Amino acid sequence: MPKMTWTVRADSGATDLTSRVLSLNITSGREKYLDNYSGGQCVITINNSGNFASGLTYGKLIEIKGTYGTGDFDCDFWVQEITYNDYPGNTGLNTATIVCADWISRAGRINANSVALTQSPCDDQINELETAILPADMSTISYGSASTASATTYTGSFSNYLNLLVATERGYCFLNIGLLYFIGRSYV
Repeated sequence: MPKMTWTVRADSGATDLTSRVLSLNITSGREKYLDNYSGGQCVITINNSGNFASGLTYGKLIEIKGTYGTGDFDCDFWVQEITYNDYPGNTGLNTATIVCADWISRAGRINANSVALTQSPCDDQINELETAILPADMSTISYGSASTASATTYTGSFSNYLNLLVATERGYCFLNIGLLYFIGRSYV
């Protein structure tokens, strides 16, 4: 298994957390081919001496980058919760555990209300729904669709409809550099 060099940054790279990271755990994707994408998370425990984590607020973007000999990992997460563990009497190490959600988890909280979608290839419907309900900092790139999704008026979360389209298409998704890539079966 290759050893990766990691960087952890907030504030569009202006705040570097890398030297403070004590542990980092990332879960993402799906376990089996037919499973739904439930969204992933990143749990970071940092040395919180000097109350460093107080500058990290709910919804703040955290960029995680890892590089190794033949490639890289680059994904964005958003702060959801911070748990402080202060050592009594300042005799030990104060830590903060930061729980962050990935793009798909965040999209599960964004709802459509009676959005009309036209009959079109699955990747085009993803783009229609993105235009209708996603904020500007959440984008998709989609291609390779071989299936046509029916016209519908949709009410529900973006991530739920994404899973419906992935199941229809028998494609897959992945996250990179803050974008969701929807890949149709033509490229599977």
